[in-house]
Formats: sequence, C-alpha cells, structure tokens
Amino acid sequence: EEKDIEKKIKEKNSLAKNQGLKNILITGTGGFIGKNLLEKLKLLKNYHLILISRSVVKDSNEKNISIINSELSELKPNSIIFDDVDIVIHLASEVKYENGDNIYENNINGTKYLLRSIGQRNRENIRKIIFTSSIGAIDRSKNDNCEKPIDLNTPAHPSSYYGYSKLVGEKLIRKF
Repeated sequence: EEKDIEKKIKEKNSLAKNQGLKNILITGTGGFIGKNLLEKLKLLKNYHLILISRSVVKDSNEKNISIINSELSELKPNSIIFDDVDIVIHLASEVKYENGDNIYENNINGTKYLLRSIGQRNRENIRKIIFTSSIGAIDRSKNDNCEKPIDLNTPAHPSSYYGYSKLVGEKLIRKF
C-alpha cells in the first residue's frame, strides 16, 4: 500500500508539472502555521500540495492535494515523492521549552530524515527549502544588557532545547 501511495504521488507530481503547476511539499500542517498556510494555498488552486502529516488526516478529495500519513523518520531515502517537487516547506516541529525528551528526535532528526528522503537525486530539482525557525535559536546571552537589537550577525545563545534544535535545523538546511 505504501508503494502505491508513493507511485500515485509521483504521478500527480508529474501531471501537475506538465500542467504548469508547482509541486509544494509541506511538513507540519497540523500546527498553527501549517494549518493557516494550507488554508491560504488551497484557495489559490495553482499548486499541487503534498502534505506529510504524522497525525491521521483524512484523504483529501481535492485533486491538487496528496497526503502522506507518516513520521519523518519513516520516509525512505531518495524518495520518489520528491520527484518534480519545486518547494519544500518544513514546518514540522515539537515546541517545548522544558523537558525536551522528544525534541532531539522530532526536530533535529526529523530535519535529517527529511533531507535524507529528498536525497541526492532530487536535490537539484528543488528550488527552495523554507524552514521555520525561532528567535529561541539566537536568544541573548545571560550577560546581554539588551541595548543592541538582535540581527543576522548576533551570536547564537539558545537557552532551551527547543531553541538549540531550531539552530541545528538551520545549520542542517544551509549545509544541505
């Protein structure tokens, strides 16, 4: 059944490409940003959306939406679902500031699994990877007196597991 889903998505990606549509793969559509982004993109109808969701999502009746019920860790390396994908929007993340038991697995390894499944064969076709980070990835040092604004040159001082996981995610995406 999993192979059938992957083949169907690959076929829909190819069909959408032939119709001049962009294929956008999105993780984290169960979260606040993901739900809102999905609602806006659904209205435009000029995209084929591939949604990877770990929460059980009913299969969409909309022809321009494909859904994969999966943890990021379950995606195959060099997956065919990324064939003809133009943009990846990686929103999936566990947001906790204390007791981050699953943060490493879900945020850091989740990003690694996603990049592994894009793989080398699909890497050149993807025009953009959009990753949502957090101010927590930078944060201020404990000695910072907050006189200067934080900018792109501010050294990172994440003060939570979550902030650290987002900083590592940024670095993984840039390296990829």
